[in-house]
Amino acid sequence: MLPSPQAHASRVTEQVIHLGALWWSSSCSSSSSSSSSSNSSNSSSSRVVVVVVVALIIVVVVVVVVVVVVVVVVVVVVIVVVAAVVEIVVAIKVVVVIVVVAVVVAVVVVVVVIIVIVMVVVVVVGGVEGVVVVVVVVVAAAVVVVVVVVVVVVVVLVVVVVVVVVVVVVVVVVVILKIWWAMFNV
Repeated sequence: MLPSPQAHASRVTEQVIHLGALWWSSSCSSSSSSSSSSNSSNSSSSRVVVVVVVALIIVVVVVVVVVVVVVVVVVVVVIVVVAAVVEIVVAIKVVVVIVVVAVVVAVVVVVVVIIVIVMVVVVVVGGVEGVVVVVVVVVAAAVVVVVVVVVVVVVVLVVVVVVVVVVVVVVVVVVILKIWWAMFNV
């Protein structure tokens, strides 16, 4: 016998409900997997940003140390040589020029590092999180610039003072020895 229209309609309705339930469960599972994959991608991008920022901060610290050491050595050599050949005022002027050049070089290096960090953050993270990270990195880099300038200036000034004192003491001792030698060899 053929099924009645009511029975056929109820079977079709059951199949539609069954297919709808299957579709709903599959869509829920796919959305949860996509959200988990997006979370994992966000965590991996944040890890990349942290690694890049730490590496660039290490680069900045190394550059600052190298600049300070080079400036100190050059300042000592300039003060000793120029003060011995010309006079101490000229040596101090040359030292001021060297300090200004060193500070400019350090600031340029830090600015380049900031630009690289911002580019990496924008490319890797993007969106609101990227903007927040960029703001934090720029503020931190500005603090690093200020610290670099202060450290270079303070270290060079201390070296200048020490070397000038040493040069003055040596000159005074040499003059006293010359006077003493002249007094006892008349």
